[in-house]
Amino acid sequence: MLDFSEISTDGTQFELLLREILFSLNYHVVWSGVGADGGRDLLVREEIQSIFGRRSFTWLVQCKHFATSGRSVGVRDIDNVLDSCSQHSADGYLLVSSTYVSSAVVARL
Repeated sequence: MLDFSEISTDGTQFELLLREILFSLNYHVVWSGVGADGGRDLLVREEIQSIFGRRSFTWLVQCKHFATSGRSVGVRDIDNVLDSCSQHSADGYLLVSSTYVSSAVVARL
């Protein structure tokens, strides 16, 4: 079992851990790097094959690492999902957290 509180509190290692997990699952992943990212920590491209053909789907991934404090992710912690997806030409949104999300975040998403 992973103890996420062992990961540095600035969130960078948490983002890189998720990036490596997604790489290992053969996704194309772009990390935004350190600093202001406009609500985009990772962009993940997924290739989807269906009976209707092949399609590329881009996920905007926002990471929230609060394991050390233990607090949940609140509405003020996430950006406007529609604006962020539009800004980064993403088709979908994924929130990854090292703690729980609040009921207000669940309702918003």
